[in-house]
Amino acid sequence: MSALIGLEVSIAPPVISASSDAPTVPIQVSVHNPSDTPVTFLNWGTPLDPSAHVLSVFEIEDTTDQKPVALETIKISRQMPPSPEDLVEIPAGDSIEKEVKLPGVPFITGHEYSIQAKGIWHFVWETTRDEVTVSKLEHQSDSQRGRFESNVATIHIE
Repeated sequence: MSALIGLEVSIAPPVISASSDAPTVPIQVSVHNPSDTPVTFLNWGTPLDPSAHVLSVFEIEDTTDQKPVALETIKISRQMPPSPEDLVEIPAGDSIEKEVKLPGVPFITGHEYSIQAKGIWHFVWETTRDEVTVSKLEHQSDSQRGRFESNVATIHIE
């Protein structure tokens, strides 16, 4: 695969109800593998991480005021080596979709916001999940790294 691994991350504009001061924002995330080979990656710090909603994977900006929106985040210490359960395989030419819910986003009525996913693919293998051995996980051998950036989705709060 080329630099940036070749995986494509996209997000769909969320549909929310601004009935509360800090609504939960559902974001539809898709990771597409345009390659003609399967790809397996460690989900840590990616939009498919079960903790993505609190790991600074998503950035929201108030485009009306040109200010970043502060989201609640945490740092997670993880035990190495990763578990095989933390691996995600995307077959050649296929995609995986997931909904991520960002809790307590402090939107302001009448403002427009941009949302984007950004981060790093830490361990990516151009192979099936079954072929990523425990040894490869322990030593991160034959893996690649690269940055990801999704499209920018916008939302207007009325």
